[in-house]
Formats: sequence, C-alpha cells, structure tokens
Amino acid sequence: MALDPESLGRASAFAALPQDARRALALCFHGRQYAAREVVFCEGEPASCLLFIAEGELVVSARARGGGTRQLLHIGSGQLVGESALIDPTPRQAALTSDILQRNAPAAARSPAPPLRAWDAGCGSSSSGCDPEGLSALP
Repeated sequence: MALDPESLGRASAFAALPQDARRALALCFHGRQYAAREVVFCEGEPASCLLFIAEGELVVSARARGGGTRQLLHIGSGQLVGESALIDPTPRQAALTSDILQRNAPAAARSPAPPLRAWDAGCGSSSSGCDPEGLSALP
C-alpha cells in the first residue's frame, strides 16, 4: 500500500507543495507499524531518515542532567519527525518511542493506543536495541 499524497499535505512542511510534487514525494516513503513502547529512534543514533506519523503518537524523551530520562513532548498524527536528518546527519538529540495511551482522548476515555502507523523515508530496520526509558522492563 502506498502513502496517499493528500496525507502528506497534512504536514505543514509539505502543505504548500503542488499535488504532483506530493505524489512524487509519497513514492519515497515506506509503511511501518510500531507496537506500544517500541523504540523508533534512540538518542545518540546517527540521524538518517524522516518519519511521517499517519496514526498514533510518539513520546519524545532525552537523558536528564541528573540521570534518568525525561519526557519532552508527544508527536501525533499528521506530523513529521526527523526531518533535520535530511540535511544534517548528526546524532539524534532525543529518543522516540511509540506511546501506550491515546493522549488526544479525554482522560476518562483514554485506552491503550493502537499500533503506531507511520511512513518513513530513508529509515532502515528498527532501532538498534536501545531502551531509553527502561520500557522493556515494564509489564
């Protein structure tokens, strides 16, 4: 299944592109699916690709000064992440992990998140096995 060029128009970076350009760009993306708590990028990994979030949310986290990890923000559907990798392959400044809750729902209606569906351009296999928040030890 191919990425719908209209979906790319939801990302502000691509919204102004003509339809033909979005159609050509969509061919560069490959579909991916991530389970809850699955690491997408590790902090410190070489940056090599861009990710377009089709459905679900990502948690962005980074090492804290005093040790441990702190959550910085959430990235959701229609957003891009990692776009700086296309022009500067410096190491990732933060880790990305698929979220475990649907945070855009009202608190009373939150349930476990469905698998994260995303489209990547340039990404190889999933991350190298880092565990940014010790998530693999959680039930």
